[in-house]
Amino acid sequence: MQINKKNQLNWKVNCTSAQAKFELERSNDAQHYKSITAITADQLRCDQPFTYTDEAPLPGTNYYRLKMIDVDGKIAYSNIVLLSVKTQPFELVGLNPNIISKENAVLKVNAIEKTEMILSITDFSGRRISTQTGLLMPGYNQFPINTSILVTGAYQLTGYAAGQKPQTLRFIKQ
Repeated sequence: MQINKKNQLNWKVNCTSAQAKFELERSNDAQHYKSITAITADQLRCDQPFTYTDEAPLPGTNYYRLKMIDVDGKIAYSNIVLLSVKTQPFELVGLNPNIISKENAVLKVNAIEKTEMILSITDFSGRRISTQTGLLMPGYNQFPINTSILVTGAYQLTGYAAGQKPQTLRFIKQ
């Protein structure tokens, strides 16, 4: 989870030995990892959740995994968690479907703060077809996009927020 441009990681483990060492590793390419913190825990500590805040995440995408080392030296890795450092208040994730044959589609938007967003559909000549306003809440948002007034063709859906660079997705109406 991202809080104030810092990545907060939470995990819980199941220790099978009296003591275990955990290394939280980070990568920007999901291939080359470096340890950013290490914890040694006894059986009692393993029963409690762990939290770590990455105060200086890498720009862009951060991949995290937990390297678990038991007393016998056996190593195991957790699933990889992906967190992106977002610098804009919102990100247009996608339009589903992007080839629209029915009347509606769903726009998926991630937001890091509460903000108002204006959505505008234009044709490729730049003519504005429709506009709607939505309130983004922090996290994952979905907006129904009414495409019933659109004729067959290619369109752009652009999201605007005050003081931010517009973001555009392209789609086709069949």
